[in-house]
Amino acid sequence: MGTGITTHPNYRKAVIAALSKESGFKFSAPKDNFELMHSMNAFVDYSNALRCLAISLHKTCNDLMFLSSGPKAGIAEIILPEVEPGSSIMPGKVNPSISEAVKMSCFYVEGLDAAVAGAAKEGHLEINVYTPVILFSLEQATGILSSSLKMFSSKCISGIKADKKRCSELLFSSYSYATALNPYLGYAAVAELIKEALHRKISIEQLILEKGFISKADLARMLSVSAMAKPCRSDLKLKKKISRDKKFIAFLKSIR
Repeated sequence: MGTGITTHPNYRKAVIAALSKESGFKFSAPKDNFELMHSMNAFVDYSNALRCLAISLHKTCNDLMFLSSGPKAGIAEIILPEVEPGSSIMPGKVNPSISEAVKMSCFYVEGLDAAVAGAAKEGHLEINVYTPVILFSLEQATGILSSSLKMFSSKCISGIKADKKRCSELLFSSYSYATALNPYLGYAAVAELIKEALHRKISIEQLILEKGFISKADLARMLSVSAMAKPCRSDLKLKKKISRDKKFIAFLKSIR
């Protein structure tokens, strides 16, 4: 370390070669040994990368738990694999056990990152006496995240199923899909339609078909799920056709 005092001139080169051979990674000597002695930033960067992975993994678990909640009082758009008999007190309930376990590992990794950050700050000049806890924390974080990712992939992600019927029910009962009508009818007209549909407790499609300014076939094309899932060009001919419809013109006048 540092000046290399008490070591053979070829010691550093020999150690680096041995480490590279043993690990399979290509190591090289730093230009400035003192910078490495002074700063633990390399370890902090690695720990931060693990923390970022843990945070992303945590959010993914939350999303899966949210989307699988139910089946009666939740979203229930996806079905997670069953990995245990059920709830200990609620018969028939399926717990998102794998997601919960992975989240606990994420809590632990975030805590280990805090330990690394604290230990890195406590070095004085070129003496970092808290390096052992840094290395211990990084080893723990790397191991638990590796195990968690393997478990998450094999026991949860690979077995997820989508409930297409439920997804469709939620989409077309939410009124959010009405956004697809904006390019054709205009924001003000769509907003008014949503207000009336909510007040009457009917669907947007039913209301529009009642008013008669869009045919059932054209409406189905405008509200195509595949079209709503990506950017797409509006059908200018259809837009022009609707804008000239007498019933639509009368509707616009009624809301102004």
